[in-house]
Amino acid sequence: MNQPSIHEQLSHFENLHTSGMSYELLRGILLPEILGKELPAILYWSGKNLARKYPLSKGEEIIQFFEQMGWGTLSVVSEKKNHLEFELTSEFIAARNKSRKPASYQLESGFLAQQYEQMKNVIAEAYEDQKKRSNKVFITVKWDHKDSIE
Repeated sequence: MNQPSIHEQLSHFENLHTSGMSYELLRGILLPEILGKELPAILYWSGKNLARKYPLSKGEEIIQFFEQMGWGTLSVVSEKKNHLEFELTSEFIAARNKSRKPASYQLESGFLAQQYEQMKNVIAEAYEDQKKRSNKVFITVKWDHKDSIE
């Protein structure tokens, strides 16, 4: 039996909204306390794991997924033979920057890396570059066509 899509599993929650304070309490305070210095690596792995469970087939679906999950507005900045650069913006990113607390977007980076690994059938990695003054996070996904996973 096929696993229901993430949208089917979460559809009961689609019209519910929570405060940014609640989200930050979990992601910015509780998780760092529990995971400590392992937080970025575990978030990256978690993002990859989510992408394996809920594969998407097109870049447009990934952009839509980011919006629906409240991760922010994702847009392609540049596309080349062996990498894609994305820009991620949101009110949440701006608020985190105002609080001056360290923030990690490794969950989003891992999710993007795994989605493109699956779509292109090559090993892919992603890394983030935060631009706090402009309240943007750039995520670059890179791959090498020689590193096939088939």
